[in-house]
Amino acid sequence: MPLLRFLDADEHVEEFMSGSIRFGHLQGYREADKARKDENEGIRVRTTPNALLWVGGIDLSGSEVTEKLTYAGTEFLYALCLMAPRASSVSRVLNVEHLIKIGRKWGEKCVVVLDGMSFWERCLDALKAEDRLFAGPVEYYEPRTAPATTSPSKGYKREERPWDNEFHLRWAFRKTRDFIAEQECRIVLERKTPPKERMYLHVQPLSDIAYVRDIGV
Repeated sequence: MPLLRFLDADEHVEEFMSGSIRFGHLQGYREADKARKDENEGIRVRTTPNALLWVGGIDLSGSEVTEKLTYAGTEFLYALCLMAPRASSVSRVLNVEHLIKIGRKWGEKCVVVLDGMSFWERCLDALKAEDRLFAGPVEYYEPRTAPATTSPSKGYKREERPWDNEFHLRWAFRKTRDFIAEQECRIVLERKTPPKERMYLHVQPLSDIAYVRDIGV
């Protein structure tokens, strides 16, 4: 499966292609710039409609209550966000141009990783012994239903994943349906060190498995 990485500056492209793979702090995306910001990143969100509330003796029935929960351990998680385009179950044809239009909000450069498995293996080889690394497609869910109700991109069959019972990891791979068009696949790095804005894995250069495409208007 090819992986797409959208970047906003030549220096970031050069860094990535050289093998310096930057991971952003998961919780940091809640306060990121406008294009990347997701105030619910890494959080379980559930909205209960028609809730019955009593505030100061006043009946506020019909209101919605939104619950947000951050699981312990997410402060040690870092994410590398990629687009992993999947064909629909009907056409089996990828509309790459459409996906690139979506990606333009993140930058004018697109690194196309042709061999996603080789990229993953290089990341694993660069991992420190005390750290953990996970990869998989993001699941998209509707906050107004039970949190377990997820909706991956059309054509993708949900399989049980090894982190399903580790809730801080589980929610690192879940986002609300507002982001479903991104068809995101992410690699999540768990590093038990004091939280920083970003972390790096240093792998061998990617020129043999990736190329850069200019997608600026």
